[in-house]
Amino acid sequence: VRIRQSAEAIRGALKTIVGTEDSVRLIYGGNVNLNNCREIASVNGIDGLFVGGAATDPAGFISVIGRALNGAPD
Repeated sequence: VRIRQSAEAIRGALKTIVGTEDSVRLIYGGNVNLNNCREIASVNGIDGLFVGGAATDPAGFISVIGRALNGAPD
């Protein structure tokens, strides 16, 4: 809920300042990991994920990508 509300607020501010928010992609980067990536990726208004610490292990990063894209198991 908080992520969705933040995305809506950012898009609203962009629309006010720039006149449109359509050309801007919002990338979420707050502690994205294997346990929460699918839920965050499904939030309306979020266009992508910035995976930080979870990307330090290549196999873990691939798992995060798979789960975020299609809910694939580990």
